[in-house]
Amino acid sequence: MPFGRLFGGGFSSSKCKTSLRLCAGRIKLLRNKKSLATRALISEVADLLRAEKDDAARVRVEGVMREEGVLEVFEILDVFLELLIARLPMIEASKDVPADLREALATVMFAASKLAAELPELASLREQFAVKYGKAFAKACSDDATAGACGANAIACARLATRSPDPLKKVERLAVIADETRAADVRVLGVSKKVHWARYFLLATAFNRPQMRAVAEKIRDHLNETYGTQIAKSVAQNSDWVCVDAADIIVHVFTPSSRQFYDIETLYKDAVDVELPFETERPISQEEEDEFEVF
Repeated sequence: MPFGRLFGGGFSSSKCKTSLRLCAGRIKLLRNKKSLATRALISEVADLLRAEKDDAARVRVEGVMREEGVLEVFEILDVFLELLIARLPMIEASKDVPADLREALATVMFAASKLAAELPELASLREQFAVKYGKAFAKACSDDATAGACGANAIACARLATRSPDPLKKVERLAVIADETRAADVRVLGVSKKVHWARYFLLATAFNRPQMRAVAEKIRDHLNETYGTQIAKSVAQNSDWVCVDAADIIVHVFTPSSRQFYDIETLYKDAVDVELPFETERPISQEEEDEFEVF
């Protein structure tokens, strides 16, 4: 018999079940309160924008995004908690982390490191699972850098991330995505000394509108999945210029004619040209033209 279990410090199925149920109930109560608070914040943002207080509105928007992110995590946790309640006999009987419960267990332990103040039962659950599956696993699940590798839900990790991504690394990755989506003449301009509302512009040229939308959507999906943003899908169908607003990075995807017409490079000719890890000017091949052609 393990030393901890001999002295009453082992995994307790009944204690775990109680914490799971209490946490699930608390989430339901908090979800309603947070939804009302978020709507009030959104109303404040609208008032600030009408008053042309953009800087204050930007701060409030960050609060809105955090609260919306937490609400989304609450929904994920609600599902996982119910799953763990139903599979508690499996947890009690298993020596190793069950493969089909890894995501739920890792996500609960990761959330405990972020939301224990609001959901104190999560701390108790992390302690129980640490006893059951080892402190090393519990510690790895609680760390931003390793939680994903442990199996924690990607959306929950993104919504609860505490570290802001490096804007330069982020824009470089977006540039690579644009290049991989076969955009041409991809450039990144550092504009923080020219404007107060962005650090970088990412410029890319697509052969036609379908490809232009494909590039923009690929970038949008990456931002939403990796950084927890909630950028809406563009509804523009007949435009020759699509923008993706990632707060500190503004992505501009043009058709060739609109890229030449708007000529952002000349408009921001004093901006810093960021070096990228690939050839930024390349002609569009006939194969690419044929692939994106609309019949």
